[in-house]
Amino acid sequence: MNATNPPQTQRTTLYYREGSSDKVYQASVEPQAEGFIVNFAYGRRGSTMNTGTKTQTPVDYETAKGIVRELNTVIDTVKLAEKERKSSEKEIEAIRSKLRQIQSVAI
Repeated sequence: MNATNPPQTQRTTLYYREGSSDKVYQASVEPQAEGFIVNFAYGRRGSTMNTGTKTQTPVDYETAKGIVRELNTVIDTVKLAEKERKSSEKEIEAIRSKLRQIQSVAI
């Protein structure tokens, strides 16, 4: 395989599962005309995926790989934010529970 002209589509698939969340993220570098396009898809596993393209016109292979790396970074950031949100929700519920316990104590 020539690094600047791969013979076929290259796909990256990432999965995220925690609690009831079960998501799929995909990115692909596909040959088109004299260059490559970067497509993406994401959504809940087993559901219809949301799709799009990051390149309206073909780009060189190194640029396409860079776009996929950026997409992977964004996906990692989203996953981290979701974990933090869930952690914060658990902390908030623990605080609410303590407040209810305090309120129920007769003075």
